[in-house]
Amino acid sequence: MHDAFVAKLIEKTRALKVGDGREAGVAQGPLIDASAVAKVEELLDDARAKGAEVVLGGSRHQLGGTFFQPTILTGATQEMAFAREEIFGPLAPVFRFETEEGVIAMANATEFGLASYGHLY
Repeated sequence: MHDAFVAKLIEKTRALKVGDGREAGVAQGPLIDASAVAKVEELLDDARAKGAEVVLGGSRHQLGGTFFQPTILTGATQEMAFAREEIFGPLAPVFRFETEEGVIAMANATEFGLASYGHLY
């Protein structure tokens, strides 16, 4: 199930149009400021150092400014910073799990309810 989900997520994410949100069809605009971009890069660096793999995106967008590529990571674990912090950027970590109880425990292991959106149910 994991691999099929990741393949579909990559397909749909690749189709997202990045640009000025006032233009028709744009699904993702820029991050709010340079600090937000730096935070996404920090979360990515932490995840990579702990074994995550970037399967799509992973860097600043060619549009420049505060645009960042829609990014998908596999191999996400609870030890990675984004498992405990809110992600205010286009970063989608995919966590592998075996049981419903296990994934619920992972989702509940953070004080931030918004962080649970990154978990694969």
